Amino acid sequence: MKKFIVTVACLFLVAFLAARILVPEKPAKEVIVGAVSERLLGAKNDELPWPPKKDKIYSNLDLLALSGKSYTLKKLKGEPFIVIPIDMRSANSQVQAGAQKYGSLNGIDLKIAVAKSLESQIGNKLYLQAKIVHLILYNHQGEAPTAKDLRSWKNHFGLGDMRNHVVLGARKRHILWSKKNLTYGCQYVNAEFQLEVDATRGSYRDIKNKIKPKLLTAMQK
Repeated sequence: MKKFIVTVACLFLVAFLAARILVPEKPAKEVIVGAVSERLLGAKNDELPWPPKKDKIYSNLDLLALSGKSYTLKKLKGEPFIVIPIDMRSANSQVQAGAQKYGSLNGIDLKIAVAKSLESQIGNKLYLQAKIVHLILYNHQGEAPTAKDLRSWKNHFGLGDMRNHVVLGARKRHILWSKKNLTYGCQYVNAEFQLEVDATRGSYRDIKNKIKPKLLTAMQK
């Protein structure tokens, strides 16, 4: 009898362990942006999702500042601002920042660019007055930028004396998308911290036709 009980107990244990092996544990929380899926570790709840959908509250990203310290995007709430997603390897990103005036950074070939400079699209006055966030997603190695990368971008494109321009860097956990999905154009976030116009992914004509009028109206208030 004892032998029978032991045999049954052993069979039960084997079945239990086999079930644990065959049935995978639930995966870590995933964020899916476009066609790219990555595990997002250590993100705050108000960082998600990013980028947000139109008319939704913008993500309070915890970003890297020039000093190397943390900078949360919600600090800008209360005034409208533009977010320019940047890939430092991209000719379009560099042209938007003024590469035709300052030259390319790190020898990037500008001939393949189809974008126009942001200054030419919104006008010199708005470029010098409106709050503009240069959000660097990728450095020249295709990785999340360092503070040194941010300073390199700021100095090369003459942003040092422009207090309305803020250069920030994405964290490694934010890189969940390809540059083709985002780094071409910019976004307009209103004073209520809502994404009102998304002119990324090549829809740069909306910068002049939609974002510029909203900036002009906001500056007149």
